[in-house]
Amino acid sequence: MSLIAEYTVETPLLEEALEAVPNMILHTEAFHTTSEGEPKTIISAWGDNFHTFEQHLDIDPTIDEYEHLSDISDRRLYRITFTERGKEYFTYTIHEEHDTIILDTTGTHERLEVRARFQTRDALVAYRDACEELDVSFTLHSLYSEEQILSDACVENPYGVTVAQREAIICALEMGYFAIPRETTLEEIADELGISTQSVSQRLRRGQENIFRTTIAR
Repeated sequence: MSLIAEYTVETPLLEEALEAVPNMILHTEAFHTTSEGEPKTIISAWGDNFHTFEQHLDIDPTIDEYEHLSDISDRRLYRITFTERGKEYFTYTIHEEHDTIILDTTGTHERLEVRARFQTRDALVAYRDACEELDVSFTLHSLYSEEQILSDACVENPYGVTVAQREAIICALEMGYFAIPRETTLEEIADELGISTQSVSQRLRRGQENIFRTTIAR
């Protein structure tokens, strides 16, 4: 029975760059390794000054090289490779060993929020232990089975969204976030709900994903 885990980690990766732009939000779009085994990450960034962010990417001790790939609306897409120091904090080998699938990763200067599918509890424990060995703070926030999600969605919530996700979606809808052109921002929605911009972004994305999976993707 596979398990969905939602957790946060505090890692030195990109720490110096992100401290210079405290309102920047990063979302991992893709992660892969080259034929030589070198890890590369594609990220999207938004919410703060790109120029300042790039200046500090140049001097961040965990970043080897970065490339600005494109601009999409208010976001900027980057390809990033890591220094040997940066690669010391990678735990992807543990995920590969246990066939763990990363579903969503969003980071700020404070923490990295992750949602992942672990095949067993032992795989989750192995990952937690790997974080501990690397002196990377790991905090588990929720753990549930996919079977439980589907059952709850069918009986109590046909769209599969949580109460918090529904609240964020309705607030965004009423404030005109989905209008063209947009009539509000994530920051204004966050102020209305009394939560962080990062939390609003995650609730909207995950809520919409749940709706899509339980409606048009069924």
